[in-house]
Amino acid sequence: MPYYEVASRMDTLAGSWFITTFCEPCLDAPVLKRLIMHFASLEEKTYDAAKFIMQMAQQGQVTDLERVKTVITSMRNDLKEEILDNGNNIAMMSATGKFSESSHMTALWSGLPQLAFLESLDTDNEAQMKEVAEKLLSLQKYIFSQNRIISIAASSDWDMEGYVSYLDTL
Repeated sequence: MPYYEVASRMDTLAGSWFITTFCEPCLDAPVLKRLIMHFASLEEKTYDAAKFIMQMAQQGQVTDLERVKTVITSMRNDLKEEILDNGNNIAMMSATGKFSESSHMTALWSGLPQLAFLESLDTDNEAQMKEVAEKLLSLQKYIFSQNRIISIAASSDWDMEGYVSYLDTL
């Protein structure tokens, strides 16, 4: 499915949706590193939205080189804008990254090291883009295996037990 169809379908299923990374410290345990897929939808669209998001996560074509190039360019531009708009946060992130593993991971994923990595990628170099796509495919298979997925749902007056059972099927 072309990207514009994916975006259009998500827009009809969810009022908002995003994907982000998150790192959280734990007492007496390794740092928890998470990829969070969040969406909000009307109750009648929740099942379809969850199913579609899981299909895209597990089966999305991460080897489409043109899309990979576009995403890298977009991420690079977004991070540059974030640095310009919130340079003090980036500086604080860099400074606190030396004190804890979770702060270090957050700085790696969202700060200057991430920008340096994105800047190092040559989107015109087809061999390098193929390598990135192969790594994305490997990550996709690793992250979205059944035993790695945790789902959290919140609602008032809704069939939460039915939804949780449904998520198990995905």
